[in-house]
Amino acid sequence: FKESSTNTEKIKFDADMTAFNIKCFTGLKIQWTDNLANHLQLIDNEAKLCIFHHVTFLKWQIKSPIFPSEFIKETLQTLALLFPRYGRNTQKWLHSEFSSTHGLIYIDCGLLNCDSVMPNDRAVEKFKFWRDELLTMNEKFDEPRPISVLQLWHDRRKKLQWFAFWIAVLVLVLTIFFGLVQSIEGTLQVYKAYYPTSN
Repeated sequence: FKESSTNTEKIKFDADMTAFNIKCFTGLKIQWTDNLANHLQLIDNEAKLCIFHHVTFLKWQIKSPIFPSEFIKETLQTLALLFPRYGRNTQKWLHSEFSSTHGLIYIDCGLLNCDSVMPNDRAVEKFKFWRDELLTMNEKFDEPRPISVLQLWHDRRKKLQWFAFWIAVLVLVLTIFFGLVQSIEGTLQVYKAYYPTSN
């Protein structure tokens, strides 16, 4: 693992860029991996995001000579970005992931207790080893192309656009509904005109 050479200006990763939101907003599937080299890699035509989930292993490796301690700390920091300890939706989603089976992969429960990330620590410059991967992921997160109504419903980052879209959908549904009611009523009136009921 080597440090990234990508030069970036004052970019900070948004607090909303969590694994749960990435999954909901972009449609990426989370692929749990046991291979640290695959961490934060996009695979399968950029349809899946690999996440190395072994927090406990990483914490044990901080003082180990196998990996540079800065690399391990930064990897833990990426997990803290993706799995905020106090993110209710993320925690709820993680619990459902723990209970479901993913082949032979058992997800490390340490993801529930990742350290908090301070706003200063969200700056791109703080990441030397995982910078390129995080920037790619951030780009996918910032410019999602919603492909389902569910993704449109969850993505409320641009509130004005979200409200405008759903109001337009509501107007369309009401227009169709009232148009259908008018058509049925008109059909009934024509029927009554041709076949009046006698008393």
